[in-house]
Amino acid sequence: MTKEAETETGGGSTPLPKFDLAGRAFYFLVEDAGRELNARLLMAIQLSTRGAEVWIGQQLWFARNFAALKPGIALFKGMNMPQVANMRAARLAGHRTVVIDEELFGLVDNSGKRLHDNRVVRHCDLFLAQGNNQKNFLERDIGVSSDRIAVTGNPRVDLLRAPADAAIENVSRTLRETMGAFILVNTNFGAINPHDQDSYNYFRRCVSIQAVDPTDPISMRKFHDLCEFEARNLEAIAHFIAEIQDRAPDRKIVVRPHPAENPDSWRDAYADDDQVVIVEDNRHLAWIRAADALVHTSCTTGLEGYLLGARVIGLTPDPESEWSQKYLSNKVGEIHTEPKSAARALVGQRNAWSFETDAIRDHLHFQPGELASDNVVRALIGLSRTLPSTREASHREPSFQSFRASQRQLDQMSVTEPDLSRRLAALSEALGERQGNRIETIDANVFRISATTGSDT
Repeated sequence: MTKEAETETGGGSTPLPKFDLAGRAFYFLVEDAGRELNARLLMAIQLSTRGAEVWIGQQLWFARNFAALKPGIALFKGMNMPQVANMRAARLAGHRTVVIDEELFGLVDNSGKRLHDNRVVRHCDLFLAQGNNQKNFLERDIGVSSDRIAVTGNPRVDLLRAPADAAIENVSRTLRETMGAFILVNTNFGAINPHDQDSYNYFRRCVSIQAVDPTDPISMRKFHDLCEFEARNLEAIAHFIAEIQDRAPDRKIVVRPHPAENPDSWRDAYADDDQVVIVEDNRHLAWIRAADALVHTSCTTGLEGYLLGARVIGLTPDPESEWSQKYLSNKVGEIHTEPKSAARALVGQRNAWSFETDAIRDHLHFQPGELASDNVVRALIGLSRTLPSTREASHREPSFQSFRASQRQLDQMSVTEPDLSRRLAALSEALGERQGNRIETIDANVFRISATTGSDT
């Protein structure tokens, strides 16, 4: 039997290839650790146990160093103009390129916030679709051939289901012990309360990545509609908090602003309010599990909370608006249009109505007993076999260029080796994976992960 024919059972419904990955390199580019890092680590565990080396870290470090890295598989988080430019650089350096569009996770509309560049079809080798709807979009609207698309789901869903969800239990238990009982409010107002404190700066960023075309009246109308949508939701959440305070003055309310927001606005608003606590913490899944209930206004965390089995209350003052319809979180959990109704239901522990999970399956592929990370790993292994053997190849490490991250970039992706080790250990334990991993720090927020050998233990 050839190595290509050998298989082993993974967490998925079909076996994973038992292909020898010794000498193969996989590069996982991360923009936002809270959103992407643990999902990438699930795949790093599976690849490293097969002999591969997995590099993971700040995406812009890789963009500077593709030419110095031996040819491998580079996994990107999106399809916008900057991502596509970096894919082109990776391809020119001999790498194969793959994308799983994290901007689409939790969205019904596959064009997202128009965060895709049609030139991606020229510079990306493999597209990982999160569902059949996205596959159809890639084929019909962007022109990707079906043989370059794999419907895998998103490994972020694995973190919300057994067995991987056990990795957050220790943190969520600590939060419950520290905070006591609380309601979690996750906000999503990056356009009207952006981290750089000025909505005009947010607009300019959208223009710079070609998400908004200032010469196109339709594009400008959509941008203004987004701002108005967020303003209505902000007013609704403020009224909801006030309603909870009237009905349950002893109930602790934790507000976790979206990482794209300016948290100082929230701290200023509730500076003298002991009932409301503002937190900045990218361990959002642990916060959701620790809470009595999650309240959101059209936020991806509503979908994540639903899949985690949490009580989720969506506050959508304008449910028929184009923006409300974009979010899968508005198709699961309890949905309320009025702050008073949401507060009354929460305090009284009475559920409103809820869609079944089947309502989202075409948008987000997952099956019982199947891990999306298995599906992705299977696709990455297949693509790696199109590369010449790199067993004898080496990286040109003296040529590596450091990347000095801005404070905003550090806020998004800043992780230490001990923290990465703890994350790997928790996920390995949850998966029942006994193989240890060695972590090497390559540069600030950039690491190489490989399986430990007998001499390492």
